[in-house]
Amino acid sequence: MVTELRKRHNAGEFNAGINVRKVSFISCFQKLIVNQAGVSNMHREDVLQPMLVSTSMINLATETVRSILKIDDIVNVVGRG
Repeated sequence: MVTELRKRHNAGEFNAGINVRKVSFISCFQKLIVNQAGVSNMHREDVLQPMLVSTSMINLATETVRSILKIDDIVNVVGRG
């Protein structure tokens, strides 16, 4: 499915995405059956990324970097002492 998605993106279909509603599973083998219907135009399917997702992602990344920098400062101070 990822190969199909990359193929479509390289062909200029930038709105292509994985449509989880059109992907089917076989329960007895737990094997994913991939068909062409699994990749759809997300804009036509009305699947858009909410702004909240983007802002949350940036906020979490910023908090992570701040935590790493604080830990680094503490390690540097303890290492000098």
